[in-house]
Amino acid sequence: MIYLAEGPPVEHPTVDFCSGPAILCQANIDSLVSSAFAIGVTLLICFLMAAKLKPGTPGKFQMIFELIYGYVKGQVVEAVDAKATFIVPLALTIFIYILIGNWLDFLPLTGYFHPANSDLNQTAAMAVVVILLVTGYAIRVQGVRGYLHHFTRPLDMNLAVRVAYTPLNIIEELAKPLTLALRLFGNIFGGLVMLFVLATLVPQIPLPFVPVLLSAVLVVAWKLFDVLFIGLIQAFIFMLLTIIYFGMARQGAHEEHA
Repeated sequence: MIYLAEGPPVEHPTVDFCSGPAILCQANIDSLVSSAFAIGVTLLICFLMAAKLKPGTPGKFQMIFELIYGYVKGQVVEAVDAKATFIVPLALTIFIYILIGNWLDFLPLTGYFHPANSDLNQTAAMAVVVILLVTGYAIRVQGVRGYLHHFTRPLDMNLAVRVAYTPLNIIEELAKPLTLALRLFGNIFGGLVMLFVLATLVPQIPLPFVPVLLSAVLVVAWKLFDVLFIGLIQAFIFMLLTIIYFGMARQGAHEEHA
């Protein structure tokens, strides 16, 4: 688990697909490889879960899965609606994928492998997908007119106040994918930077042997805290915020018909 830092984790090797602008024609190779690996592990876990589920007395694996599934379903029912069960597999898939992507840092992988969520492009893409699904759900439950109407909240105020609040409501909506993407990226990337500092600066202390041993101990301790605990917390927060945003879309419908 020792982190051998070859350089600061600030650049990604890229490949050009065309001669157009970078945002359309370039991709980070290491992020694609790491994401593909995380997707493969996520699919493998999901298929194993499906294969092991059976009626009757559950085993330990099935019991753990049912506890997690029951918790997520309870959150969806409480925050959104009892009929919005399509959110449960979405939230669970997001949680497992982000967790696997974060825990890649436990593996002794080099080259193109790195924690998948340390690239802002990936976390931004996931955030955009979530917000698009939330927006589609909001339009489905409210209608186009009701969805646009909710930007004039608070609905119980007079017209002048609602007009004044409209830009703030639009900013709030635009901030949702930004906060989703930046929170996850910032925590995972910050952990990599901290590992780089521990692995490169601590050994430079002008003492024989002790700095290298101290660096190794600090790197292991930080990985156990950052990758195991912070990685789990960030996956949980992203999943929970996804459910909450679906709930906020539903609340707009309640306000509209109140």
